[in-house]
Amino acid sequence: MQNYKTISIAMATYNGEKYIQKQLESLENQKYKPIEIIICDDCSTDRTIEICDNFSKKSSFMVKIIKNDKKLGFIENFFKAASLCSGDLIAFCDQDDIWENNKLERAQKSFFDSKIAIFGHASKLITEKGNIIGHHGLSLQSGTYSIADLDPWDLVYGFSIVIKRSVWNSVDSNDRPTDPFCRTEKLSHDRWAYFLGTAAGSMAYDSQPLARYRQHGNNVFGSKKSRKNRILEKLHLISIDRGEYINLLLQACDKMSKISESFLNEGLSLDKRPSFIYCSLAKKYKNRLSIFSNNKLYSVLKFLRCFLDGSYQEKNIKNKYKEILCDFIYIFIKK
Repeated sequence: MQNYKTISIAMATYNGEKYIQKQLESLENQKYKPIEIIICDDCSTDRTIEICDNFSKKSSFMVKIIKNDKKLGFIENFFKAASLCSGDLIAFCDQDDIWENNKLERAQKSFFDSKIAIFGHASKLITEKGNIIGHHGLSLQSGTYSIADLDPWDLVYGFSIVIKRSVWNSVDSNDRPTDPFCRTEKLSHDRWAYFLGTAAGSMAYDSQPLARYRQHGNNVFGSKKSRKNRILEKLHLISIDRGEYINLLLQACDKMSKISESFLNEGLSLDKRPSFIYCSLAKKYKNRLSIFSNNKLYSVLKFLRCFLDGSYQEKNIKNKYKEILCDFIYIFIKK
């Protein structure tokens, strides 16, 4: 029986000279050593490459540094790094965090259970200077979860994900659907990993903080600036074309349902299989699409029907009420 012993770290870098040394040191200090770090640099103009080169000369494991010929953006850069990994497991790594020295040890042990396809964990929030300011993670206790227990649209941030490479490589990433929440790009590496992992098996979640997640003005996610942006995005959800947004949710669920069918999911009852769950979600989104007609009275009646028939049932209660409110308001403000 394979215990998934070897771990590759997929690291995406771009102008990270300010924090990357601390992160690299935390990788070197892991109790359970990775076999390699794949660093894909997205055309940095600072000392990032130099720092990584110096680290590679004294590291106890292999460090491969790939310099992109052209800028890919952080999402595609992570996909490139992951595609070059050779370990049994892939651990995604941001350039500006700090990992606790038992992170890979705890992650690797979780895969002794053959049903586990993906691992995630909680983290501590820290300031630019490294001071602890809070806690970040899902509202879950340590344990094993199937997609039937989870919110399908939840997000385990990439830096806290470890996934079986066999699962990651089981579906061409070019086939991933458009992200309904940004609408201009396909699913990010962490959303895609969360989907694949929960479609192929179970997720092991560790509520112990296993990394320090740095908050600063240049964060792609997580900083005070991005939290403000997320508030604005929630308000923006009222004014965007709700029909387009829900149609993207529908399309994503249709595709995810079909992809999920490629995984066996033996031992699961029909109603707990990922393909069934995403198919059921797609039907709910299809019902909600009927709300947005040019006749406001008709739209209100359709909205009430969706409200009563369970089309707004979601794992996350806050999201449920947000979606209800946004759909209802949009009936009256849409052109």
